[in-house]
Amino acid sequence: MLQEIHVKNLALIEEANVEFNKNLNILTGETGAGKSILLGSINLCLGKRANKELIKDENKETSVELVFTQKEYEDNIIIKRTISKEKSSAKINGENVTLAELKEYTSKLIDIYGQHDSEDLRLDSKHIDFIDKYNKNIIEPLKTKVAEKYELYKSVLSELEFFNMDENLRIREMDLLKYEIEEIEEANLKVGEEEELEAKYKKYAKSTNIINSINNAKNILSEQNISLAQKEINNVLKYDASLTNIYDSLNDANQILEDTEKELDSILESYDINEEEFTQIENRLNLIRSITMKNGGNVEKTLEKYNEKSEKLKKLEDYENAKKKCNEKIAKIKSELYEIAKVLSNERKKTSKNFERELILELKDLGFLDVKFEIEFKQKDIITKNGFDTINFYISLNVGEPLKPLTEIASGGELSRIMLSIKTILANMDDTNTLIFDEIDQGISGITAAKVANKLYKIAQNRQIICITHLPQIAAKAQSHYEIKKEVSEGHTYTIIKKLNYEEEIKEIARLMSSGELTESALKNAKEMKNKIERKE
Repeated sequence: MLQEIHVKNLALIEEANVEFNKNLNILTGETGAGKSILLGSINLCLGKRANKELIKDENKETSVELVFTQKEYEDNIIIKRTISKEKSSAKINGENVTLAELKEYTSKLIDIYGQHDSEDLRLDSKHIDFIDKYNKNIIEPLKTKVAEKYELYKSVLSELEFFNMDENLRIREMDLLKYEIEEIEEANLKVGEEEELEAKYKKYAKSTNIINSINNAKNILSEQNISLAQKEINNVLKYDASLTNIYDSLNDANQILEDTEKELDSILESYDINEEEFTQIENRLNLIRSITMKNGGNVEKTLEKYNEKSEKLKKLEDYENAKKKCNEKIAKIKSELYEIAKVLSNERKKTSKNFERELILELKDLGFLDVKFEIEFKQKDIITKNGFDTINFYISLNVGEPLKPLTEIASGGELSRIMLSIKTILANMDDTNTLIFDEIDQGISGITAAKVANKLYKIAQNRQIICITHLPQIAAKAQSHYEIKKEVSEGHTYTIIKKLNYEEEIKEIARLMSSGELTESALKNAKEMKNKIERKE
């Protein structure tokens, strides 16, 4: 569940920290107080693109942090989104993630239902999504199989475009392929050869530098005439015995130089440069690189290209027969795609019957006394990655009325209750622990509002509900009630979020009942409503 939300420097919120409880959390406030800002901040952490205009103080960083607790995990899950003028970043438990990764991850944590979601009911294309989610454990694997086979079908279908060339183009293409294939064959490429030649080439190329340096070293050493120095010292050695050590040192140095020169000569002999072989290696490397540059950049990819070109040449040489085989392959895969799509469609049809029954029960529970609901299936002429089904919802909400397309339902209140019923059904099939409803009460009042309140309370016994509302019937059901309001301080307007105690709840419910005027009658009625609910539940 969503345990905490921290917001800093966002729109009118300087800093806010809200701790939510499990079950039913209600948020209320006057129009324009900032309820949408709170919902917008949550959406940021769910992967929606950041609007830099939401930054309250451009000199500070804007951040939103959601803290989730999960029964199966000891550690919390922390989602953080930061925004500045220069950049935006997202983190899950301290690790940077992309927006796509953020959306995928958080989709399992929260499901948000906003006012605009009711409009999905007016779109036939959305109806199939409800059925698929209702039985996702069976339908999703089937959809995956259909999608995979559909991609294969598209791939093979694209091969058929190869056979749409005229005779002259075919001949030109064959001539070019023959030339390219022959060029690769004559090169007689071998995997690993280029690397082996490259090593030899580098050794040869560096040999010249090595030989020059050794010869220079020998010349320098030969100029150091130690023997002459030794002879001079020997001439006067009989007059000064202290020069004996100098004489011996020169003798040792002379021996070292002679040994060094012999060793350098030996190394020079090992660098036996074969200019002809060096030229051959250079030419071979140039040939290999010339051919591989045209065919993917290395020998492995060039050999792959060779196989592709050879296969393509065969098709062109056996054009009509290859075209026939391609058509047969397409027909076979299309038939297989149809069969898998048919299995998916049959599963959807079985699922739809249970969905129909459950939705009728939910709608009756929300105050529709006479409900008829049916799901119509039509088969499209083409198969897509989603199969071949078109699904339409038909409904009648009043006695004596015929079934009509749900897309023609005009009442916002009716749409809200239908969507709440669908969300209730899908919630039972989903692992999402937190549901957020943004003014689910659009277009309803009175007894209907009380029924919607009861429904929200019922759902909240098995999962966390966060609901933004303007109806006292729903607010009275709150197990945790928060007020969002504006305050002015030092010439600036701020949005604050406060958890209400019992007395504050009564005043807020009274405000909702009396359109803002806190009369004694409204306070009494609010208290009776709250106490009645608490005694009952």
